[in-house]
Amino acid sequence: MYRVLLHLNIACIECMEGFTLSLTKDYDAYHINQWISALLNRGVKELSIESNRNLEISTHSLWKSQSLQKLVLDRNACGLRMNVNACAVKVPPLVCISSLTVLKLTGINVYFPRSDGPNI
Repeated sequence: MYRVLLHLNIACIECMEGFTLSLTKDYDAYHINQWISALLNRGVKELSIESNRNLEISTHSLWKSQSLQKLVLDRNACGLRMNVNACAVKVPPLVCISSLTVLKLTGINVYFPRSDGPNI
């Protein structure tokens, strides 16, 4: 995946309507979040993440993207579920996705972590 992302330049991404990340194997959450960040930093407008595995998506760039218009997170898209646990999506205290017009969540647990720091 890193090789694919390295070869995608901004002009190529702008030609694409969207990008689908289909995860059928267990990948480290760090890598998945890095892939998502790399795609969003290249200006992807439509992002679909499909998985039949448990994931934890916690990248802040997902919730601060100015270009993202459509976000689809589908936990059940890649075949039969291996177990009943859902994908966990961590939402930061500040969300700014002003271009987003479509949000579709299937089999997703959304949680807002407590902030012990000062409220600004």
